Amino acid sequence: MAEIDVDRVTKVYADGTQAVSEVSLEIADGSFVVLVGPSGCGKTTLLRMIAGLERISDGEIRVGGEAVNDVPPSRRDIAMVFQSYALYPHMSVADNMAFGLRRRGASKAEATAAVRRAAGVLGLVELLEKKPRALSGGQRQRVAMGRAIVRQPRAFLMDEPLSNLDAKLRGHMRAEIARLQRDLGVTTVYVTHDQTEAMTLGDVVAVMNHGRIQQLGPPQELFERPCNLFVAAFMGSPTMNLVEASLERAGDGLALSFGEHRLELPRRVLAERPALHAYAGRRVALGIRPEDLVGAGETAVADACELEATVELRELLGRTTHLHFVVGGRQVVTDDTRAAADEAGEETAGGDGAGCRMIASVGSATGAAEGERVRLAVDPAALHVFDLGSGAAIREQAQEVAGALAGS
Repeated sequence: MAEIDVDRVTKVYADGTQAVSEVSLEIADGSFVVLVGPSGCGKTTLLRMIAGLERISDGEIRVGGEAVNDVPPSRRDIAMVFQSYALYPHMSVADNMAFGLRRRGASKAEATAAVRRAAGVLGLVELLEKKPRALSGGQRQRVAMGRAIVRQPRAFLMDEPLSNLDAKLRGHMRAEIARLQRDLGVTTVYVTHDQTEAMTLGDVVAVMNHGRIQQLGPPQELFERPCNLFVAAFMGSPTMNLVEASLERAGDGLALSFGEHRLELPRRVLAERPALHAYAGRRVALGIRPEDLVGAGETAVADACELEATVELRELLGRTTHLHFVVGGRQVVTDDTRAAADEAGEETAGGDGAGCRMIASVGSATGAAEGERVRLAVDPAALHVFDLGSGAAIREQAQEVAGALAGS
């Protein structure tokens, strides 16, 4: 087991393309870190540099305190699990799992014992004599993981290992990987474009875009306190509702206005976000998580803000219902929100003033039917406010916004 330190690492290709830009990341021994972001954000390139499959243009990578920039992949004692299972079709499951050990000089008895132990952990004992063609996709991926486990490496690197599986099997394998990593305690770096995998698997999640880490932290922190518009739009499903709003003075306080709505911010919220006062009289981006919208009669928050709209579509999902509606105002559309929407497979409205589409994820007891008006409430402390120009979250202090800009 080992910690992995990525220190101001940059990757520039021969044609001048900068895939990774001065990324720093400390991965604690035994932790599970997920690199998540849209296609082309640099996450796989970073993983390949840790593995030694890509040369570093600048910076340093250390594994267990040892600089490995010039150490070949075979000597880094790191095991990779790829999107493609990379199994030898003519070999049995047991031989596939033992192949790396035998090449490293392990005796047949040692390799057999290691394979048996790993097969027991992964539920593969009854499949050891079968060939890959006789296995399902999930079984093949477990064999690929078993091949990594038998080596007892210092770290696992996983590059989108579940992307070839169907949705039901992905959910099952997510749980298997989480259990396995917890039981083995092996330092693991996991790459995915799927924010659901990132939220459910990682102790720590690094959200990447444009070759940089946008935000690093526990999954819940990224969901509840996104540092910018990209993280806000990328993390969470359904995605955050984002509408342009005017931040106006309201007596001694402030209010957010868009379309026919005016959401007043109570003192308790402004006390936690004094930087908002500097934005009075300006346009900002207002974000509301669908999960934070509830029926107006269901909230226990005395100073809750309210929205009223006509339900255009009602999706019943068991105990949860998605209410789709349109409010007056312009949807926030930037390059970053487009990138997040594209990755989620969602359409982005043009921001042409025709209204902003929103979703409320409410309990099934909220009884508004399609075509009916619904009153929704949100705790003002759950509102997210962003600088429209930079995309940075406006929170505690004005200098915090400036710091976010400097790091972007």
